[in-house]
Amino acid sequence: MLKDMLNIYKAMTKFRNKIVHFYDKVDDAEVYNIIINNLQDIENFIIKIKDVIDTV
Repeated sequence: MLKDMLNIYKAMTKFRNKIVHFYDKVDDAEVYNIIINNLQDIENFIIKIKDVIDTV
């Protein structure tokens, strides 16, 4: 499970870097696909961050 989460976070980071540094190469279909198929990954990440903050 942790390994899967790390792979997801790595993919998220790579795409973020693509958006920031190579925005002219970002394909609308790729963004749409991520929103439709991977939005739950982003929501899960937010929940994990919130959990960490709540423990502090």
